[in-house]
Amino acid sequence: MRNDPNALIADIAFDYGFSNPSYFIRCFKNAYDITPAAYRRKYANS
Repeated sequence: MRNDPNALIADIAFDYGFSNPSYFIRCFKNAYDITPAAYRRKYANS
């Protein structure tokens, strides 16, 4: 997400082998305690 801030979350999910973007979001949130969209907003200027 940091490499391409304009990439869709669904595209990122598919790139990482997830067939369901919702499942990717759940896994991401469980791992990082933040949703991918919130992570993107938080680190947008980094």
